[in-house]
Amino acid sequence: MEPGARYRVTVPLRATAYRVPAGHRLRLSIACADFPRIWPTPRPATLTVFHGVSHVVVPVAPDQTPALAPPAWGSLQPEHLHGPADLGGRQRWETRHDLGADVVTLDGVKEEHQQLDPLTRLHIRHRYVASVAARRPDAACMSSTTENSIGRRAPRSHRWSSRFRVAAS
Repeated sequence: MEPGARYRVTVPLRATAYRVPAGHRLRLSIACADFPRIWPTPRPATLTVFHGVSHVVVPVAPDQTPALAPPAWGSLQPEHLHGPADLGGRQRWETRHDLGADVVTLDGVKEEHQQLDPLTRLHIRHRYVASVAARRPDAACMSSTTENSIGRRAPRSHRWSSRFRVAAS
């Protein structure tokens, strides 16, 4: 793209279903990045929305006549949200902002535990760290490490375990 030039941009919306009551408003936010899902631009960028010529087209579904009955959700049953092999796990997200260096870091850990068969268990630990500095978005970095271990309970002479680790930067 050439700086200062005007471009027509069409951004398809993901499938959503919101009911916006009459008289309410929608807000449009525009950004050059959505870190860590979309990497920052390597150089500073300026986005301009021209008043009077820019527009947003929002699809509108017609009224349902007769109105559909609301779904009968019932009470939340978290015990049904996992499979029979799931032994649990945890997730942790931490965001830090170093005010002196103006660096934002996202640090996340996810652990999963699965029962593969009556004697064998799989443990997975995935850690990822992503950092970006306001002065140097092009120098943003991300690293991740995944550790897998498989263990088998058996009589002492037949017991075994295996562990491997994968790291990327």
